[in-house]
Amino acid sequence: MKVVLDTNVVMSAIFWKGTPRRILDELQDRLVPEMRLRKIFTIKDANTFFNTVFLPEIFNKNFVVPPEINESSFKPLPSTINLDDHFHTKIKRNVNNDHTINYRGKIFDIAPIEENISGKTIEIRSYPNGDERLFWNDKEIFLKDKILNAA
Repeated sequence: MKVVLDTNVVMSAIFWKGTPRRILDELQDRLVPEMRLRKIFTIKDANTFFNTVFLPEIFNKNFVVPPEINESSFKPLPSTINLDDHFHTKIKRNVNNDHTINYRGKIFDIAPIEENISGKTIEIRSYPNGDERLFWNDKEIFLKDKILNAA
């Protein structure tokens, strides 16, 4: 099963020049030696050290800059934007001649629609809340019966 995340992440080499590169260098050059000096060998101790000593006393001293304006720059999300349209995974499936699809070892029957979609590719979108919905040409389609038979 191939899962395609609907995100486009573009990173350029220019991004890694400057602060992100210095942060990575600081973490590599300072964090591990500091943990060795303090004889920290467990994940629990490492997390405690990282949050209580390393971040406030070592890392923040070099990288934290107080903001010029203290008010938040975040804006409320407009009610017209549905985050489910942006945060989901897409899995593609081909529709069989009898308007069924195979998914997770089971055969699902697609409810009748006006167009013949036999041989076409549909998307199964899985959302963070566990919902799964079927789409063809960005229109939602539905199942006639949940499961026809187990393969």
